[in-house]
Amino acid sequence: MVNTAKLKGRIAEKKTTIQELSKIVGLTPYTLGKQISNKSKMSIDTATRLGIELSIPESDMSEYFFAQKVAKCNKK
Repeated sequence: MVNTAKLKGRIAEKKTTIQELSKIVGLTPYTLGKQISNKSKMSIDTATRLGIELSIPESDMSEYFFAQKVAKCNKK
């Protein structure tokens, strides 16, 4: 699961757009936007290409592309 807020922040930080990135990764802007918003799955290849283009250190890749939602539970 993509960390949408963190990835969109990095895109803005690098002064690029989903439209520009979609050309680099070989997807339509619509498809890449859906993947960034977690409405469809992103391949590892796409995540890797985005990481390179956005200068995301390899050690930080999991923070951007492998975020998980953790359910809260009440313990009694």
